Amino acid sequence: LAPGELPPGNTGVFLHPVALGKDAEFIAAQRELTKVSSAFPGYEGTTLFPADGSGQWMSVLRFRRAGQLAAWILSS
Repeated sequence: LAPGELPPGNTGVFLHPVALGKDAEFIAAQRELTKVSSAFPGYEGTTLFPADGSGQWMSVLRFRRAGQLAAWILSS
């Protein structure tokens, strides 16, 4: 996807570089984001994958429809 382009489907994949020693804070922030996201129409779930060899975490959010994911992405 080009910067600013919305994903074509109902699933968003996000990579997160996390500073060394900040994993606990990152997990807490993701927990809060998941709590807030769960109130959005069409929200179906979030999966968080631990850091890979490059140190990046990955989160995957699923919504029932692409438009619902787009609304979440465009929200404040």
